[in-house]
Amino acid sequence: MVLSAYIAEHSDRYFTSYEVMEMAGCSYRQLDYWVRTGLITSIHLTDVGSGHLREWDRESVMEAVIISRLSRAGVRITLLANEDIIAFTERFIDDAKILIHDLEDLCDFALGTRE
Repeated sequence: MVLSAYIAEHSDRYFTSYEVMEMAGCSYRQLDYWVRTGLITSIHLTDVGSGHLREWDRESVMEAVIISRLSRAGVRITLLANEDIIAFTERFIDDAKILIHDLEDLCDFALGTRE
């Protein structure tokens, strides 16, 4: 099952930090850093501080997955500190689609297959 489909299918519940780490492919330390710097918002079960459990909603899980993938792709996560991660990703995908279209046109031109 595709990860986003799994998360959507289970959107009626909260996820544990361990589940988020597994889905995002990151360490607890990375996850905690992203929360402390405000990249991700988690829902706390108890008071803020060391040793308190966090519950994660669907959007927070998706943010963690996206941040982890962007980080592995070489994007400097600190640059995203004031960004809405979901909106950033949508813009990134739109820009990538335009780039792919332009590259296809360039290849067609170079191969002489352009109509």
